[in-house]
Amino acid sequence: MAGRLRHRVDAVPHRPAALKKVRREWQIYWRDRNLKFHVYGLVPPTANVEALLAEIDADPTCIFWG
Repeated sequence: MAGRLRHRVDAVPHRPAALKKVRREWQIYWRDRNLKFHVYGLVPPTANVEALLAEIDADPTCIFWG
């Protein structure tokens, strides 16, 4: 069961974004108004988590922080 929970990006509904590890890389997901997560396609998956966190923090599309 722990393996299934580890890959659920929508396990905590109050966060505006999620990072998911895909093939040794991390990818950003954004949450819609129905609490469903979708791939954030403006930044490709990368092993550099800091770059993804910087993108979420900068929020150029206002999709994460409004």
